[in-house]
Amino acid sequence: MRRTWYVLTALGLGVAAVSASLAVAAGKGGPIVRTPEVNLFVPNALVGSTMHFEPGTVSVPSGGTVTFFNSEKDEPHTVTVVKRSELPRTSRQVENCKACNLALGHLKNPKDPEHSPIKTFVLDRGQKGFDTRGDSVFLAPAGPHKKGVVTVSAPAGTTLYFVCAVHPWMQGSIVVAG
Repeated sequence: MRRTWYVLTALGLGVAAVSASLAVAAGKGGPIVRTPEVNLFVPNALVGSTMHFEPGTVSVPSGGTVTFFNSEKDEPHTVTVVKRSELPRTSRQVENCKACNLALGHLKNPKDPEHSPIKTFVLDRGQKGFDTRGDSVFLAPAGPHKKGVVTVSAPAGTTLYFVCAVHPWMQGSIVVAG
């Protein structure tokens, strides 16, 4: 249970060791999904966060683009495609997010996530573009990797569900229009 959080924390720490540029796909005009957050802090009582994808659901035609933008200054994120049934729905599932392990492919050494820098900002498991489980984009909190533009290559009628592997309560979907 704790292992997943260590892995996710290491994934976030790995971004500090990397400075390269990301160009998943060049594109104009598709929806932009941001990662706004408000932190709540009451000393000795409460720490909370409202991290989320905004908007949570976007519609784009097959072959269209979506731009993901990390609007935070301190937190990395991933946009990792998973099956709908793999989206965490309880705090226990968030702590043990098996689908989040898909994003370990971003690391140079997934077996040593605490000391492994980012190997790649884009994981493309299926055909070129966003279309299948395991496709993922890493969004850094600063620098050229704050933004990732993806071409949605899934066929019309498909819904792609995604989760942030670092913060699994952050979830969304892309509805592929006809």
